[in-house]
Amino acid sequence: LDHVNIVKIFEVGNSDEDYYISLQYLPENLERILKNSIEIPIKRIIEIGSQIASGLSKAHSVDVIHKDIKPQNILIGSDGELKLVDFGIAFFGEKLSIGHSTSTVISTPYYISPEHINGELITKSSDIYSLGCILYQISSGKLPFDSESPFAIFRQHIENTPVKLDKIRKDIPG
Repeated sequence: LDHVNIVKIFEVGNSDEDYYISLQYLPENLERILKNSIEIPIKRIIEIGSQIASGLSKAHSVDVIHKDIKPQNILIGSDGELKLVDFGIAFFGEKLSIGHSTSTVISTPYYISPEHINGELITKSSDIYSLGCILYQISSGKLPFDSESPFAIFRQHIENTPVKLDKIRKDIPG
């Protein structure tokens, strides 16, 4: 996947029984930025969303579904450019069939799509849902769904609607 918004991999190999991946170094990730609790300007939120969407678009154009879009998997270069990383649980195909997804839910509870939770067909739209969760968090400073229990968060993704952003942030129109 050669794209400006996807981390570059230089080499994959092994030395004896140790396997390695050599990839581009980027000093920051989106998770650390969000932990600083700084209100991000709307213009930057749009840039972030656009760059993540652009990287996903490239992956999706060759039928790669990431399946774990979350702030920890979005690295930031010193120039502010965002790059997707960690395609470790990605699926390479147009859609991930039910048989592949029902045995185990593998993803981060805060950003997982309802179809992934339900063991249904996972498609490119599942990654877009996860991007929406990230953009909600960036915009509001809060996760769309939160609880002490991952299972409670799963239920919230399926049954609830997050608080409207205009109720949280006054500079976002209703």
